[in-house]
Amino acid sequence: MIYEYKSRQQFNMLKLEKEVLVDFYADWCEPCKKIDPHLKKLAKECPHLTILKINIDKFHIAAAMYHITSVPTFILFQNGSITRTAIGYMDYPQLAKFVN
Repeated sequence: MIYEYKSRQQFNMLKLEKEVLVDFYADWCEPCKKIDPHLKKLAKECPHLTILKINIDKFHIAAAMYHITSVPTFILFQNGSITRTAIGYMDYPQLAKFVN
């Protein structure tokens, strides 16, 4: 399932789920747009994974909390804790490998 970030409360609730991939992105970012189909495919193929997209221009405080300086940036949470971080575009095999 893919969610758009709406509030810190929503983020805190989602973070507690078993596995959450957070995608920090911007509307003007071409690599961010290019990775969107891969995220949709990943959501279909990994039903246990929750994907949360955070627009850094609309929610700069959320981006600042995680020291996001480049987009796309991906943070993988497992049971509420950060397990991995990646910066930059990934093709589908790289993205699938990152979450598995």
